[in-house]
Amino acid sequence: MELDFFKNNNNFEKIQNVKSECLFGDETLLSQVDITICIPTYKREKTLKEAIDSALQQKYASLSYCVIVVDNNTDKDNNTLKLIQTYTDKRILYFKNEKNLGMFNNWNRCFEIAKSRWVALLHDDDFLKTDYIDYVNSLLPIIKKRNLSCLCFAFDRLYKDGRKNTLVKKEAKRIKSICKRLYSSFIHIFRRKGLTRITTPLVFLFGGNSFAIPSCGILFDREKLLESGGFNEDFYPISDFVLLLYFMHKREVYFSHHSVGIYRWELNESLKTETRNKSLEGSKAYTIFLGKKHKILNTFFKDELMREKSSQLERKEFVPSRLLFVIRKLYDDIFLYSDAVRIYE
Repeated sequence: MELDFFKNNNNFEKIQNVKSECLFGDETLLSQVDITICIPTYKREKTLKEAIDSALQQKYASLSYCVIVVDNNTDKDNNTLKLIQTYTDKRILYFKNEKNLGMFNNWNRCFEIAKSRWVALLHDDDFLKTDYIDYVNSLLPIIKKRNLSCLCFAFDRLYKDGRKNTLVKKEAKRIKSICKRLYSSFIHIFRRKGLTRITTPLVFLFGGNSFAIPSCGILFDREKLLESGGFNEDFYPISDFVLLLYFMHKREVYFSHHSVGIYRWELNESLKTETRNKSLEGSKAYTIFLGKKHKILNTFFKDELMREKSSQLERKEFVPSRLLFVIRKLYDDIFLYSDAVRIYE
């Protein structure tokens, strides 16, 4: 049976009987703020502190906001609660699930708990830059005019040894060097400011990672997400991307070229071989699905896309085919705020 990536179920029904108790903070604050920053967590106290601090230490915060931590760890006396109790900031609230909901259902619970119109997701091992709230406020006129359902942002990568994102392969370095020169020469032509709408044809060609799927501040209209049915754990580990596909089909999703978050690139669940293989299998499935929806693109690129994903699955590594590598790097380095752009700014 073929998967339908434009259909979503009511995933909130699956967790309606599981309670989440507020053990820290004032729940009345939830309905008084403009934005809620949600940090779903599970046994990551060290990196969680950095995530919370980055959310609380916003400069020139021109919108009211609060931070909620929703804990999947059911142990009554755990280190996460002890960490939260060290804070005196009244903008932070802590909820504990009576049952481990799993990663994506815990994300759904975050949206159920929040009450503000706008809800931002932040991984418990990532962090926001200090201008996040102020930058979102600057976009509000555009957001309201375009009736956005979801807004993704560019992000920086933080490696364990502190290095920025680097490409190891010689071929990759050559292509990246060409992209940088092109960008430097034609910056006044190619530089895109403001927001870009993400459509399924773009996803077909460039894949989900080109649009900052990691939740470094990704912003949702809460009511529209609740109406969509939320994140479907059946699509693990690409449930977040599948929800965005649904949003792209039914509503409007935009991408901001301004980097607002730091994505920690370490050996976590998403980088495990089994998880990566499942991600590739899911990517191949949605590529086939989108190819049937966009026949012209499918005619030119389907074989190339399938060859790329099949080779990745066989070799268990991410090695794009040459044609798609050129296309995607040109897109990343010229049109998006990726490494090349940050170098030249």
